[in-house]
Amino acid sequence: MSRAYDKILSLLENNQQSVIDWLNERADDVETYVYLQRNSKLPLDRAYKENYWDFYRLFRLGNVHRDFYFSILERYLKKSVIRDGDFENILDELKDRTNKYWFSYTTKLIHTINNDYPIYDDNLRRVFAWGDVYGNRAAILERYSTLKVSISELLSDTRTKEFIEKMRRNFDSLSEISDTKIFDFALWALGDLIRRGIIIP
Repeated sequence: MSRAYDKILSLLENNQQSVIDWLNERADDVETYVYLQRNSKLPLDRAYKENYWDFYRLFRLGNVHRDFYFSILERYLKKSVIRDGDFENILDELKDRTNKYWFSYTTKLIHTINNDYPIYDDNLRRVFAWGDVYGNRAAILERYSTLKVSISELLSDTRTKEFIEKMRRNFDSLSEISDTKIFDFALWALGDLIRRGIIIP
């Protein structure tokens, strides 16, 4: 386990109650996530799309590209599997339509198909103390590869497993959620607490 990973796990261990309190305050978000995963069946109805759009904060994509994003999501839901190269293909497809790379939004789409794939956003970036790569395709692909390896290694650590079990005991709603997403919720909480100056990494 690298020093960087040890630092993240120590940060989590030392702030477990703050993370749990944060999630208690956002119980509705956990419930919305469960709803989205339960109901990601074709065809996606209007209520699902509105909840998805709000939960994943896709407003930066703009309403003009809303239908296009969901058309990609529905296409991959129909396939029901994520293969090597799909992340890159979706990233490029969104770039071709919008003239911008949507790193975080692409990971959210991939995660909806298979929730063992991690989500990337600014809160996670703060926890890992990574720089911004949003406009650089090569850097995005490298970062995503690094993220998948990092999350996999962190999930294999005993401390992470113990924390996830503690989370499951504290939140009945997490019973249907993958370990990857529970850990993602924890990193989301840590990143937000760092942003607000409540936790100093």
